[in-house]
Amino acid sequence: MKRLLLLFFLSNILISAIPQTNCKEINIFIILINTYDQLFVEHEVMNIKDLKDAVKEYITNPREDYNLSEKREEDIPLLGKMLVSKGLISIQCDRNTNYQAYINVQNEVERAFNELRNELALEKFNTPYKKLSKEKRRAINKAIPKRISEAEPRRVRN
Repeated sequence: MKRLLLLFFLSNILISAIPQTNCKEINIFIILINTYDQLFVEHEVMNIKDLKDAVKEYITNPREDYNLSEKREEDIPLLGKMLVSKGLISIQCDRNTNYQAYINVQNEVERAFNELRNELALEKFNTPYKKLSKEKRRAINKAIPKRISEAEPRRVRN
């Protein structure tokens, strides 16, 4: 009886030690601009100069980091089997956020996707993204989908 009780106790401890994560949360990269135009990425203060590279790392997840975007395998015409990010970039701001701060964040996110698409175009077709045919651009866009959510401005607490 003591062994059974010990086994029950240990199994409960082990199960409760496993982190409970929501897969949907893993695939959302939260960018927040507060009322003082401070940039927060995944709840950490970040300089706008670092945002583009942070978005690129999140989307590509080169080290298969559990905290970054998950990937799924897709068969993409002209490219073959590719690992495609499931990630979503969520841009949120306060009602009092300066419009220019918001635009700067949008621009950095756009730059990240443009660079990723251009890098893949050069790798696969030896041609810059802007010079690709429509069909090839469509393939690159499927390999690096731009999923961006822009929430309505709201009151953000620090």
